Amino acid sequence: MREGHSPAEARRQLQSLSAAHGESSRDRMRQIFNDVAVIYGFSSTAPLGPIAGATLDRYFRTNGDREIARGRPSSRLLDHFASFGLSAAQGMTDKDPHVEARRDMCQFADERLSDAAKLAFVHQLLFQRHMAEARLHLDRIQRP
Repeated sequence: MREGHSPAEARRQLQSLSAAHGESSRDRMRQIFNDVAVIYGFSSTAPLGPIAGATLDRYFRTNGDREIARGRPSSRLLDHFASFGLSAAQGMTDKDPHVEARRDMCQFADERLSDAAKLAFVHQLLFQRHMAEARLHLDRIQRP
């Protein structure tokens, strides 16, 4: 709003930036495991080893191994862990509407980039982009 946008437009821009820079565990896993067909995770606390082991054992005893590495979520595996909140997602792809935000985040984590290249990216972020977007990266900028 300080930049002259209406409250509705400022809210829309903030929602768009928040979605692109998703900070939920699910969003982070999608960004990290780029182009992975299926990522499984728990929406809350995962079951402990003995419980998870027994649940997986029941799943595999019902021919669950036939569903491994098929490139799609196993509805039966999800059913076996339904009470624990297991969910499945796909890794981010180049067609994802938020792929540019992933590329930006990788600028901070890519060990192949020199410090000079990372600093040039921070300069671009601070001086050539919307300030709200730069604020979303402040914690990454401050990390050594």
